[in-house]
Amino acid sequence: MASNKQILKVQAMESTDPPTYVEATNVSPTAPQLLDQSHLISVQENVQTTQPLSSASQLNTNYKLPPINTQNTEQTMIAFPSPSGPDTSHKYDMAYKVGNRLIYDFEKIACCPGQLVGINARVKDQLPWELMAKGITADQWRDWMLELMEIQKMATSILGCLCIFCFPGFVPQSILCAIFCPISMDHCFKWLPCCYGDWYVGLRKWQNDVNFVLNRHDMHLKLITYKPWQKAPKSKLHGDRIAGKNHDYEMSMMVISLTEDETEKLKMQSWDQGVNDTCTSGIGRVL
Repeated sequence: MASNKQILKVQAMESTDPPTYVEATNVSPTAPQLLDQSHLISVQENVQTTQPLSSASQLNTNYKLPPINTQNTEQTMIAFPSPSGPDTSHKYDMAYKVGNRLIYDFEKIACCPGQLVGINARVKDQLPWELMAKGITADQWRDWMLELMEIQKMATSILGCLCIFCFPGFVPQSILCAIFCPISMDHCFKWLPCCYGDWYVGLRKWQNDVNFVLNRHDMHLKLITYKPWQKAPKSKLHGDRIAGKNHDYEMSMMVISLTEDETEKLKMQSWDQGVNDTCTSGIGRVL
């Protein structure tokens, strides 16, 4: 009888027709058996060992990672910001410290009219920590540098000087202009394109306004011109500035004294360090 029930069970499972009432009542339901954990582990191991690896290996061999762009990585490293703390060694700004003085490059003469010269544009956002420690704010420093850059738009140029002194009379015209033309003086015609009196007046007033604040903190600022350039102190752009220059090149600097003793020395020092421009055309120069 038991064998007949088993045969009926097999037939019921193989047949596509629904079971009859007798078949359904004779088949006793059995509860699902739970597999223990050891059996599951063995089944998983068998599945892993018997599963084909062709698809996985093909996936790993066909998929290629994009190449690493080393150029972008290098640019990102260069673009890292400078430390937020005070730059006590002046590695990240344009100042060069010599003793108790800060030296800034100041290119006073441009090649052509309209070119912006003077200080480097980065200086306006680089307040020296020595000035910050004495109460000078970043806004004050930025306003000073922006005003100086605006004054520099009136600066002389090599092409302009050649037109005034050398064209069309060349040597005779140069002698006459140097002796009789006060192109650097503060007079009523200083606004003319051939005169630079308005530029020197602006530089003088700017230095007086800045020193009115700096002198309260035992500091001083002065624009100084050295000739020949070998007499000038070192600076950040010293090598680039002297490249191709001869002994006639006038190297100008913006100098800031940081102590009381150094301030007294800087006040007594003339802007003319070897220029010796005693001609009429040099009257009124401050740089």
